[in-house]
Amino acid sequence: MSLLDALNEVKKSGFDPKSGKEYGAFEKIHLLGLGVQVVAKTELLTDFQVAIFCLVGSLGTLLSAYLLVALTKHIVKASSKLFKAIGYYTT
Repeated sequence: MSLLDALNEVKKSGFDPKSGKEYGAFEKIHLLGLGVQVVAKTELLTDFQVAIFCLVGSLGTLLSAYLLVALTKHIVKASSKLFKAIGYYTT
């Protein structure tokens, strides 16, 4: 499947970034403390779109984790107790 085909699949049942028109595939976004939960109507998405949706979520989680690990030295050396507490909680 080419990139153009994938974009056309997204247009069919997801979000069209050019026109801003919504197709109703995403219900809501929950902010859960330091996490985010996106609720989607998977019955409106193709199998390929669901796979991409799950993959992007996993990659975002991994990227955030590696970023926090990279910042560990700065968190430990910080003088602010509040910043350290937040840093320890998120890592």
